[in-house]
Amino acid sequence: MMINRIVMLCSGVLAIGLSYGGLQVRAAQDQPQVKLYSVAQAKRGADLYQSHQCAMCHGANLDGQGPIPALKGDTFVGKYSGQPVTALYDKVQKQMPPTSPGSLTAVESADLVAYILSVNKYAAGDAELSADHDKLATIQMPKP
Repeated sequence: MMINRIVMLCSGVLAIGLSYGGLQVRAAQDQPQVKLYSVAQAKRGADLYQSHQCAMCHGANLDGQGPIPALKGDTFVGKYSGQPVTALYDKVQKQMPPTSPGSLTAVESADLVAYILSVNKYAAGDAELSADHDKLATIQMPKP
């Protein structure tokens, strides 16, 4: 008798847990993807990536080399997801390229960030990623 009650209680708790988990998955799937940049902007960023020799350090496919970090993949996404876009933008704007830090314009930096986001499968939209630091500080980078 006692065992039956325990089994019923455990079954009920399990059913509630599974139902709640299903609601969380559905809620995550129902969330619209945040569209941070435009396709045209990402294309400009790709061109800048090659012309500013970013690929020499970060690799042609953004895989990184040696101590140079990859700009794509799980580690990259894990580092920047949930952070304001300025976390990435500031690195590009203020620290790149290492031979001439801070030499990129605000627009060039935004274009490069758009390219990096596109490679990491963040959704593109109609609007370009702003080059306005204050606006970028209000945008959180979701998981792609």
